[in-house]
Amino acid sequence: LPDDATEQGDDASWLESLIEQLLSRVSPRSGEILRLRASGLSGRQIGERLGLTRARIAQLEAKALNAIRTSLATTLTSTQRE
Repeated sequence: LPDDATEQGDDASWLESLIEQLLSRVSPRSGEILRLRASGLSGRQIGERLGLTRARIAQLEAKALNAIRTSLATTLTSTQRE
């Protein structure tokens, strides 16, 4: 019988790999912003840490998320065609 803990570990490892692949499609700074946001920091906190305004953080975050969505949609569409 499969071990639930092992399956969860495999799922977590797969998810981490997928997230890293997606983040590799944006600039290192944008990837860092998304990682910091995911860790629970606010736009203001990220801005203070990176020396950027809260508004610039929001712009970079939106641009990065849009790039990831577009890339993912393209990948999924091409995969479905195969």
